[in-house]
Amino acid sequence: MSKYTLDIMNDANNSMETMGESARQQRWANTWESQKGEREKYLAAKDSFDVLRENGIIPAPEILAKEKFVFLATCSGGANLEERIARELDKELAGLDVKVKPLIIASDYAHLANPKGEHLTANPPDMSFPKAEEFKNVIFEFIVANALILPLPDESADIVYENWGQVFYGDSDTLTKLFDEYDRVLKPDGKIVIRKDSLDIARQRLGDESIDNTLYPYNQAVIKKGEYEFVVLQFKSDEQIAKEGAVQVES
Repeated sequence: MSKYTLDIMNDANNSMETMGESARQQRWANTWESQKGEREKYLAAKDSFDVLRENGIIPAPEILAKEKFVFLATCSGGANLEERIARELDKELAGLDVKVKPLIIASDYAHLANPKGEHLTANPPDMSFPKAEEFKNVIFEFIVANALILPLPDESADIVYENWGQVFYGDSDTLTKLFDEYDRVLKPDGKIVIRKDSLDIARQRLGDESIDNTLYPYNQAVIKKGEYEFVVLQFKSDEQIAKEGAVQVES
């Protein structure tokens, strides 16, 4: 694990002791032997990166080269989107004077090892994770973490990306805890990005009222390119919430 990632997590070290097995930091890459050429067929299409770049979710290369940027993904599974982002940024930043390398963190709870040493994972057996040295201009890390108890300090992430995870299968109480945790690790101007199909299924399971209440504190935007459609959430300002409350009272 890179020194940069360890530094970012350093403030959370004390609380890590109370988080238990779910927050154990472990490189997934060590679980598979490298098989070159196998990763490419699992990567998300470039549209998945382009839609985030074109809508300002991922800053332009010139900005990334100068400012710290942390992209945290939860319930990553095979991390096919996260690796696509890391590889595209690595190419874009080549030749630039990168002051601080962007940090892309993929995380999942399902990659914990049981007492027999067997890893609980749905990844194909021929799937190998990229080595750190494959990336020259970004830092790409895999960690084991429960999305409800993330091993990152407060206000450390620019983006939290939710894959087919707790939003997809959690109950209303779980979603409240999930978004509280996302809010904790996000920087004040940070954004949450959720797969729209995952959120649509949550609405079918829990009802519109439950989801609308959970998402009320956020401005919402839907972005799409090709087969990739995401809902982007960003905190409303206090003034906006106060104004909406006044309108509701008047009506």
